[in-house]
Amino acid sequence: MCNQGNDLVLAAATIAMSISQGRSANEINIMSSIFTAIGDNLAIIAAKEAACSDTTNTSNTANTTSTTNTSNTASTTKK
Repeated sequence: MCNQGNDLVLAAATIAMSISQGRSANEINIMSSIFTAIGDNLAIIAAKEAACSDTTNTSNTANTTSTTNTSNTASTTKK
């Protein structure tokens, strides 16, 4: 079962509050930019992996269909 992610929201808020304590606004802005860049890069990696997975799955499905069609043709020819 997949929950709504409330636990992740709470964890992220807790971490943000914790690492921002005792830091200047400039330091917090820089950390924010770094974490945003990390998140963007993770999204790019995930999208690329999903695209490659979809391509592989599509290719495998096409190969299976081609093999099945060839087998069916061979069976028909033998009759």
